[in-house]
Amino acid sequence: MKNALTRIALLLGLTGALGVGIHANAATGATKRPVVLELFTSEGCSSCPPADRLLQSLDKDQPFADADLVVLSEHVDYWNGDGWVDPYSSPLFSERQRWYAEQFGLDDIYTPQLVVDGQREMVGSNAFAIRNAIETATRSEKVTLTLSNVLRDGNQVKFHLTSEDLKAANGKATVYVALAESKAQSTVARGENGGRLLTHVAVVRVFTAVGTVKAGNSFAKDVAIPIPSRMPASGIRVVAFLQDDKSHKIIGAAREMI
Repeated sequence: MKNALTRIALLLGLTGALGVGIHANAATGATKRPVVLELFTSEGCSSCPPADRLLQSLDKDQPFADADLVVLSEHVDYWNGDGWVDPYSSPLFSERQRWYAEQFGLDDIYTPQLVVDGQREMVGSNAFAIRNAIETATRSEKVTLTLSNVLRDGNQVKFHLTSEDLKAANGKATVYVALAESKAQSTVARGENGGRLLTHVAVVRVFTAVGTVKAGNSFAKDVAIPIPSRMPASGIRVVAFLQDDKSHKIIGAAREMI
């Protein structure tokens, strides 16, 4: 993983291309398709803050005419032995990243890594590669997924989740739900980012599968997700998406804020 940091550092300069390379595609009035961006990051990694900032910019500006960018920050735990324990980290996200690495034929996992719609991966600060992957993802037809009646009820988030029928080509898909803090920050005391104030967007604190659906069928379910005690009372993003079990392609997504 650390051997990949040299390659990552060489690409950090591409972050500045965001304003030119991505905003040139912005437009209004178009029908947008959801595109899920999963950033695997860590507060212990000095190469990660530029990728964190880029994800925040993409989330805020939504610069693509055809894409509704659904962003998720998934903090891995394998940096926690280098002087700082990332308070948002989980072995679940490290394992999910390894799952993707197997799909992409990668020998190792690294940070920061961005996965677009479960189909393409790149260094999380490489604005050019991100732009190209998003533009490709917007050309894929998506299954409509709908979150309704979303509310916080005590220590749970409750909602109704439905999908339209899956196409025959989609096969079997798993329905995932994430609860994410819309904004989070830390003053890092030690490690590679020691002394820095780091800010993150859509930090995933709960990630769980809530069902499956087969080709030709639809999905409908009342869902209740426990809220961890450490999460804030407001500013929680509820993100649901359908992911094909075989190809790992994300074929539908929806989000709400409470």
